[in-house]
Amino acid sequence: SLLPPNEPIVTGRENIKNYWQGAIDAGLIAASVKTIDAGSDGDLGYEIGTFELKFQAEDGSIITDI
Repeated sequence: SLLPPNEPIVTGRENIKNYWQGAIDAGLIAASVKTIDAGSDGDLGYEIGTFELKFQAEDGSIITDI
């Protein structure tokens, strides 16, 4: 699952793929993620981290979402 900021949870491989394709279609030009912690317990795995997304707006300006 993916927990995007200010949006509902995205679950399932195909839905996550579609989420990122939608971001690219919306102007995503760079994505950077940094893992702070990761682990597992039985069938559960998790990753905690930070991200930075850069989008190019229609006017050519760059918008950074942290």
